[in-house]
Amino acid sequence: MSQTRALIDTLKSMLRSQGHTYADCARWLDLSEASVKRLFSKYQFSLDRLEILCTHLGMDFIELARQMDSRQHRVSQLSEDQEQALVKEPRQLLVAVCLLNHWPPETILESYQLSPNELQVTLGKLDGIGLIELMPGNRVRLKVKRDFRWRSGGPIERLFREHMQSEFLRDDFDQPSECRLVVSGMLSPAARAELNKRLRQLVEHFNDVHLKGLDLPQQEREGTTLLLAMRSWEPSFFARFRRD
Repeated sequence: MSQTRALIDTLKSMLRSQGHTYADCARWLDLSEASVKRLFSKYQFSLDRLEILCTHLGMDFIELARQMDSRQHRVSQLSEDQEQALVKEPRQLLVAVCLLNHWPPETILESYQLSPNELQVTLGKLDGIGLIELMPGNRVRLKVKRDFRWRSGGPIERLFREHMQSEFLRDDFDQPSECRLVVSGMLSPAARAELNKRLRQLVEHFNDVHLKGLDLPQQEREGTTLLLAMRSWEPSFFARFRRD
């Protein structure tokens, strides 16, 4: 059963990478969208239906099985050198972030000032550093695990801290979908550990919501950033009044 689930999960990933939805699958299989969602949720696909979907993805069943096998060799983090390679080329980092958010290459071309040739070269470089596998027809397979994270204190985090963090926080956060909360208090080490655990659970929930929303049309989703931070801290304009 685990192999069946892995195969269907691979199929779902391939559909997302090419920008296809449950509605597309329903049309190809001559079923209702609700029926298709039920097939995916219960992992109950006949070989005939799998073959139909594979055909529309431009692949055969053997290639799907091969993709399933390769999916099990993913990374949860890039090396320092790999992240540095992204930082050196902003265009390369842009494409990498789009792909990590499951944008198909054609959507990247529609959204940003990149020529097809520039995108092709960039995809080749991302394949070279191990972030993706570039397949025929500019199809892309991510080579990262679900819990993928940028390196703590690494080139990407340093880039954000030095050039983007102040820009992100320099806002009123006054839109209905926006939120900025700042609280302070005196907490014990145990209380801080518990709160830290809950914040990490919130990050996991954010990732779950992100993945569940991939079946929605692109125009119904927008880039969203959640910044969580907690540390022992006293503002410098308070600290100057401290007794030596």
